[in-house]
This record gives sequence, structure tokens and C-alpha cells, in this order.
Amino acid sequence: MAHSDYNCCAVCDRKMSYVGIGAKTKTEICSTCIANLAQEGVIVHNVEELVDWAKDNNKETVKNILQIVGFHFCYYGNWVDESIEEKGIEEDKETRRIKGN
Repeated sequence: MAHSDYNCCAVCDRKMSYVGIGAKTKTEICSTCIANLAQEGVIVHNVEELVDWAKDNNKETVKNILQIVGFHFCYYGNWVDESIEEKGIEEDKETRRIKGN
């Protein structure tokens, strides 16, 4: 099955559920990532709140926390990854993780 057949997590980019044609890229956050974000003091319930949190905080804070929780960029274009890149946070094209430490 192709990755595009699955809804994937907005943070870790892992497959969440098979849906076939019409899968959504990064429209939900898995329970593991919700818990990991909360452990870092980031309380979000959905993707919109995640993007708002990223917009409302400085680049280094966002970068550090997303690295801790295992953020991965997706192969497919989506507004979550775009909002992180707009923050000036770069993708390592080889690993799809955040560039730098």
C-alpha cells in the first residue's frame, strides 16, 4: 500500500489509518504525539492548535520541542509542514527530520 492511502500524523508522519483514495496528509495528531507534546508543555488537541502554537512561539522553542517529540516532514505537501518551514525551520531532505540539532 502506498503511504498516500493512509491518514498520517501531523507530527510524527506515521500512518494512522488506512482510507484508500482520499487519504488526508497531516490533518490529525496521533495520541502518542499529543502526549509527547503535553509532556513538553504544549497542550494541543488538533492540528489547528498545533499550527497556532508554532506561529505564536519563537523559532528556537518550536524547533527544539518538535525535535524532541520526533517531528517528521511528509513527502506530500501539506499546510502543517508549510507553516513550520515558514517559521524558518528547515527540513533535512535525506531524513525528513528538522535540519540541525
